[in-house]
Amino acid sequence: MKANKLLKWLIAFALIFTVYIPLSKQAEAAQTLTATVNIKSGTLNVREKPSTSSKKVGSLKKGAKVTVYAKTKSGWSEIRYNKKKAFVATKYLTFTSTQASYEQDPNKIYVYKYEDGLYTEKSNGKKYTHEYFGKGWLLWTTTMPDKTTYQWYLRETKDGLYTVHPDDPHTHNALIKYPVKVGYSWKIIYEGDVLNTYKITAVNKTVKTHAGTFKQVVEVTAEEGVKMYYAKNVGLIKTTYKGKTTGELYQLKKK
Repeated sequence: MKANKLLKWLIAFALIFTVYIPLSKQAEAAQTLTATVNIKSGTLNVREKPSTSSKKVGSLKKGAKVTVYAKTKSGWSEIRYNKKKAFVATKYLTFTSTQASYEQDPNKIYVYKYEDGLYTEKSNGKKYTHEYFGKGWLLWTTTMPDKTTYQWYLRETKDGLYTVHPDDPHTHNALIKYPVKVGYSWKIIYEGDVLNTYKITAVNKTVKTHAGTFKQVVEVTAEEGVKMYYAKNVGLIKTTYKGKTTGELYQLKKK
């Protein structure tokens, strides 16, 4: 593939296809917190509100695992109990931090709508080895409105979500870096030249698209005003430029 075509591919992917209202001051990182109940005896009371005088709505046995959505300064953790918001004492929990995934689901077909039409993205679900960047790359194929196609690799690691063209190591860049945290920034580089700087500017947005409404969305902002929005376990859902929608997830369907 020629250099100018590769550069166009990278820019198109980085600016188009990669296209705060916090739960609490302690919940600025968009990551799930998995905790295990670690109480010496008896059970851990589940309260309706973060207070020992609040109504008891249930209890948890030692060893039970819960997902914590936020922690308060007063020593309480927000969980879900019987599908409702509830609270338990943080001191009786042992935490394991797990970074949420923002990788596209290879079991789904993604349809994006841009000004020139619909773009379809799908993966064969197989993982490949890149000559320069090792194993574990999912191959994705994008079909454009004129029915032409191009292919690209996607891989998620503990450090972030990365893309690279199968034939050129110079296109290797991070679409989003982990841990997801407001203020985290990184460079988009091609052949040693910095093309752009990406920065996480929000981690808990609610974003509407034709395919549906997504919560706890991460906002990534490029230097020139392009914003990209990523949803947990879905991936890219929307792009904007100076407040105007330039692309969005139009349809998400099973294969």
